Amino acid sequence: AIDNIPPITIPNRPKKSQRKKKVTDASNKLLAIHGAIYKRYENDPFYKSLFLFAFSGRRWNEIKTLQWKSIDLSNSKYTIEAKYNKIGEAQDYFLSDEIKIALEEMNTNKEGLVFVSPVTGKALDTPRRQLAKIKEDTGIEELTMHYFRHILVTALGEFGVAQTVMSASLGHTRAD
Repeated sequence: AIDNIPPITIPNRPKKSQRKKKVTDASNKLLAIHGAIYKRYENDPFYKSLFLFAFSGRRWNEIKTLQWKSIDLSNSKYTIEAKYNKIGEAQDYFLSDEIKIALEEMNTNKEGLVFVSPVTGKALDTPRRQLAKIKEDTGIEELTMHYFRHILVTALGEFGVAQTVMSASLGHTRAD
């Protein structure tokens, strides 16, 4: 009976470089996302700051695990702790004025996680509903929390930013 079982064939998985979502017209997409964040979350500093972190290239895991103690508002910087990034080293980043202002406007005790669910008070699983609203506002159907990073780096490339700078802005240690 075993000899009569047809062999199972597993299709070749595309190379990693072939699986990445290609971004076209990144500069305009970046502008559309920025505009949507400001329009939709004009009076909501929680989601404004959350999506501005994604807009600046942070991974969803880095955003959802960000602690208030890792944010230095007075020196305009924040740290992604080693255990929450892919390289396993603490990484410091510049805190833009627009994110800083949104964080300062948040009505919270500024302890523990920065982004806890407004409904449950627990760690956010995903901002799925809010992301769907930004997709609708921008018409970018393929938008995911990770796709923000692809749009950012492609737009930076369109403007001629050096690959090492683009790589560093995403938290990579190598430029490839």
